[in-house]
Amino acid sequence: LLERLTEAQENENGTMSAEEFKTLLSDNLDLSSKALQNQLVVPDFQNFRESVQNVFDDVRSNRDGNIATYIPDLAKVDPDLWSVAVCTTDGQRLAGGEFFKKN
Repeated sequence: LLERLTEAQENENGTMSAEEFKTLLSDNLDLSSKALQNQLVVPDFQNFRESVQNVFDDVRSNRDGNIATYIPDLAKVDPDLWSVAVCTTDGQRLAGGEFFKKN
């Protein structure tokens, strides 16, 4: 689905025909149906937010693993910085930690 939408966006005028759109939806009927019926929403977002915060707090002190030095920008990041960001399919967002800090 994402690949076909990206292809349409990258074509000359960034559009797709009605037939292409119909095919795209029918090829992804389950996802399309859920999206159109508002079934992709996190129903109790506040509870979800609290659960994410609890996991975030629980694992914050974990120092296992290594910095991803194969990604140059990540190799420069202070390993003591900790953040999380979530965006649901319907646009509900949450973020926490030191995500605004820069090197």
